[in-house]
Amino acid sequence: MYNPVLRQGVPTPLAGQDKAEAISIRDVFRFVRESLSTILVAMLLCAVLGATFCLMVKPRYTANAQILIEPARTPALLQEPARAAATLETETGRIESQIQVIKSAQIAGDVIRQLALLDDPEFKLPARKPSLFALLLGLFRDEQGQELSDIEAARLTHAVDTFNNRLAVRRIGQSFVVEVQFSAEDAAKASTITNAVLDAYIKADVAAKADTARRGSTWLTERLNELRDQVAASRGALEQFKASSDVQSASERTVKLAQLESLTQTQSRLYDAFLQRSLETVQNITYPVPDARIIAAAVKPQSKSFPKTGLVIAFTGLVGAALGVGIAMARNGADRRIRSVKAAAAATNCSVLGAIATIPKDRIVIRGEAAHRVTAAKGLAALPALRTAWARGLGRRAESDFRALKVAFNTAQLAQPIKRLGITSPGRGEGKTTVATSLAAVLATAECRVLLVDLCSDDRTLSRSIAPDSAPGLTEYLADPQALPKVVVPHPKIKELYVLPLGSAPFPSSPAEMLAASRHLPNLEALSQVFDIVIFDMPDTENAPESFVLAPRLDAIVVVAEYRRTSIDVLSDTVASLRGSRAEVLGLVVNKVSSREINA
Repeated sequence: MYNPVLRQGVPTPLAGQDKAEAISIRDVFRFVRESLSTILVAMLLCAVLGATFCLMVKPRYTANAQILIEPARTPALLQEPARAAATLETETGRIESQIQVIKSAQIAGDVIRQLALLDDPEFKLPARKPSLFALLLGLFRDEQGQELSDIEAARLTHAVDTFNNRLAVRRIGQSFVVEVQFSAEDAAKASTITNAVLDAYIKADVAAKADTARRGSTWLTERLNELRDQVAASRGALEQFKASSDVQSASERTVKLAQLESLTQTQSRLYDAFLQRSLETVQNITYPVPDARIIAAAVKPQSKSFPKTGLVIAFTGLVGAALGVGIAMARNGADRRIRSVKAAAAATNCSVLGAIATIPKDRIVIRGEAAHRVTAAKGLAALPALRTAWARGLGRRAESDFRALKVAFNTAQLAQPIKRLGITSPGRGEGKTTVATSLAAVLATAECRVLLVDLCSDDRTLSRSIAPDSAPGLTEYLADPQALPKVVVPHPKIKELYVLPLGSAPFPSSPAEMLAASRHLPNLEALSQVFDIVIFDMPDTENAPESFVLAPRLDAIVVVAEYRRTSIDVLSDTVASLRGSRAEVLGLVVNKVSSREINA
């Protein structure tokens, strides 16, 4: 296949090149531009849903309070106070332990009972209707129903679970300060419950210390009684030994006396030391002091903490944008139409000879023997080359595109001579007649005679525009090759440009198939001898497969595809079929491309 060197910006994929094209910044901007409406609509819908959620959901208010947890002041029993304080200060997990105490079910239960939250709608156990299965199962049970205690336990459990879900306790940095937060649907209730949690925690701490003191005092009393009884017993044994007159040796009596006196003194000293230490301990635990104090009580919050309207709308908007991008990507992936010139080149492994801008409908004006305005509905929007004011009719953008197409064609002729050029397309209405006529017009010069041959018998757009229905044409030429000068119609304003219409006689078969027949090969060769370039406006391959028969007889084939209409898969199959018929595919022309895409 011929692979010309094209101007900068026209992709020329090499043979065997991977068809997957790299995504460039240009592709990203094009995708965003094309999908902007989808993304904005998705963002708006999700933002509206977020705003609706904020309006419908019940707001919550969060109250904050701070409590300082200090090292324990009450030493353990029979332990040095300084050593006990040092031991407590070195316990790294003590603060976390106290946080878990604040979050415990005991504190929650105390606050719930104190504030009577069991009947509060936020904490009340919702009434559930029994299911049909439960009703049927109850028919076979002997129980008359749940006990009252079970119902109260279920209510309390539900209230505690709800309470703990609303409660948040965290340590501030590495300090001994703990922040307590509680969320409720009422601002005053949130502050009241937060302060009640702190009070319940301090009361529980004091109660625990008092209980420890009571147990310690009881143990001390029992221990002192035991030591006192032991001292009394040893003294009694000593006095009894002294008063006894047992017959013993003097040495044995002396040893026994020394033992009893030593035991009595040891127990007496132990009793005195324990009594003194117990008095000191009792003095320290007479009034339990809590290890925590409130440094910032909760006040009524002025603004709701949930939902954050601005944050919710912003988040849902971002989610909507991501959803819009996903929808656009899915739609873009499912859309197999030509969306970029590079994609068409990569899919077919063909050179792109040119990208033609869209021609405005109000500039489609044909000037022949009778001037008239052509509408796109009549299918004559493909004839800009047959106008007197050709450049003015096309516009500067299209004029530049067709001149660039001419440069690409002339560059291709440097590698191989092209006398017979076929213009076809995968489907109907993709602008191949526009490309054929415009290319013929720009190629027609004083040094180059160009013949434009109409082979579209099912359309006849080109033939009707330059010759009446009764005029001779291709049919007459195939019957009599000597009639060529009579059937060729010169363009009235463009020199060296001639058109061979279809003619008035009916065709027994497709014009392309007839021209490709062996007996008409001399006619085809004769056209190449009379004219420098013969351009065949061939029918589309979808409705006229006969194009594949004529294609190998020509020097090159140009395939025209419409931007955002032609399927890449159909275009690839068309090019593959042309190559399979041994036709020389010169390249692609992407028609009706937006100016923004070309200038990007």
